[in-house]
This record gives sequence, C-alpha cells and structure tokens, in this order.
Amino acid sequence: MTTSLADADWPDFLDHETGRFTYYGDNKKPGSDLHGTSRYGNKLLRWVFENAHSGIEGRQRVPPILVFSAAGTHRDMRFLGLAVPGADGVPLTEDLVAVWKSAGGLRFQNYRAMMTILDIPRINRTWLRSIIDSTNSVADGPEAWVLWKRTGGFRPLKAEKTLKYRTRAQQEPQTPGQKRSSLRSCELLKANRSNSNAVQAGLRNYCSGR
Repeated sequence: MTTSLADADWPDFLDHETGRFTYYGDNKKPGSDLHGTSRYGNKLLRWVFENAHSGIEGRQRVPPILVFSAAGTHRDMRFLGLAVPGADGVPLTEDLVAVWKSAGGLRFQNYRAMMTILDIPRINRTWLRSIIDSTNSVADGPEAWVLWKRTGGFRPLKAEKTLKYRTRAQQEPQTPGQKRSSLRSCELLKANRSNSNAVQAGLRNYCSGR
C-alpha cells in the first residue's frame, strides 16, 4: 500500500502518537463505480475488511499490509509500517466507510479506511517470503501480528512527539525595536511592587542582560 500523504482532496494521515492510519481508496475521480477501479484497490480493501470482521478464521486470510509513503525524491519510498484493518475505539461499522465527493459536477464514492500500524519496528524478509510460499504458521510472525491474528487486539506503534524549545539566544530580541520593547517591559515589571521576592529575583536575572 502506498500513499503520498500530500493529497489535499484525499488526506491520508498517519497519527504517530496513536499508530492510527487513515487511508483513502483509489477511486479518486468520477467515472468509475466504487469497486470498478483499474487496479481493483477498493475491491481489495472491501475483501480485507470483510475478513477482518469475520472472527479468527477471517483474520487468518488477511495478509500483512506493508505501508509506504513517498519520500520526496524521485521514486524513493519510506516504510511506515505493517498495518491491519481497524483501530481501537472505532466500531466495525465505521472502520471502512464509503464517502461521497464531487468533481466537475459529478458525484462519486471512495473508501475511507481506518487502520492500525502495529508495533513492529522491522520486518523480516524471510517471514514475508514464507507467507508468499505458504510455508509459515501464524506463530512465526512478529508478536503484534500474532496478537491481532489470534485475538483481534491491536498493539499499535506509538511515537510521542518530542518537545522543542527555543534556545535563550533564539528567544533574545533581535532588532533595535524589539530590544527597546524588552527593556521597557523589564522596567515596568520591576516597578511592580506586588511581585513576590522569587518573581523579583527572576526578573533581575532575566533583565540583567538587557
């Protein structure tokens, strides 16, 4: 499965903090039936989700879905992870929905799919080959994959955002006007007698370089 993550009309999106991946199908222009696309991508989406909704036996028929995004240079691709249909907190009636859009005065439908990127940092090529050759068992796969296959439970790949703070130099006023404004602010704050001793000490330290 590939995505550009840059289509404003069909905004595929990976939430790195939750592992939830929103993906739109391949019927992105009017003129075709929902399932009548040239590469049968929407028909495959429907088949995958139908099996995912069919209990443990259905999940055994769902192949690993490898998700790649455009890396921005020629045909380079970035691996986003291994996805499975559905997500925590999303009802089965809402994880694959046909949505309406219009273009050129024509209405048409496309799928919006909710998926989960599993907590599998690396994919073993030998494991993938064994799936293609039908020589593997479920137990041979990564733990998060085995968990989903057996129980339908999700173990998403979560990555919290790092906090970025500007350095003191970056926070310093740069232009003459900004410096004058900063000095004036310091004078007004230091003149405020209602400030506590701790606040006054902090102001003296902050304003000492002004």
